[in-house]
Amino acid sequence: VFAEQHRFVVYLPESTQAQIIGTFTGWKPVALQPVGASGYWTLTLPVPAGEHRYSYLVENGRQIADPTVFAKEQDDFGGENSVIEVRVAI
Repeated sequence: VFAEQHRFVVYLPESTQAQIIGTFTGWKPVALQPVGASGYWTLTLPVPAGEHRYSYLVENGRQIADPTVFAKEQDDFGGENSVIEVRVAI
């Protein structure tokens, strides 16, 4: 399965930590890195081609959908996931 490097960026100025979980991480949390003191958090990782669901985890395990992604769906736990389609250039 081909994978494309995908950069995730989220603005969470009130957070002291941020993680991403999703189908491409096996729903295991992966830490994002702060971009200085700007309030932005970022992470670049390989994401296989296809449709994926993900969310960010912030303080106290609070889960939030990506505010920059329009497509969202409810999860089975009362939360919301962002949905992205990754296409790999061959």
